[in-house]
Amino acid sequence: MCLPPLCLLNIMLYCMRRQVFLNGNKRIAILAANIEMIVNGAGVIIIPVRIICDFTQLLIRFYESGVDKDIKGFVYNYCIDGIDC
Repeated sequence: MCLPPLCLLNIMLYCMRRQVFLNGNKRIAILAANIEMIVNGAGVIIIPVRIICDFTQLLIRFYESGVDKDIKGFVYNYCIDGIDC
């Protein structure tokens, strides 16, 4: 089953915001999403250093509001590399 990148982004952002792990929520959420992305040939999520500040600002807004439209679009457009499907 090929999970589309947007579905995996939903799962990743949910894990980040809900703090489902004791420590390293962002790292673990990105790692888990990347495992599924790689398995499904959907590329990998990489936050480039040059845009980490933008990502962090959008993530904080998402944490505070629960609205994921901006961060999801940002990650989809600027942080996924190597999409095959």
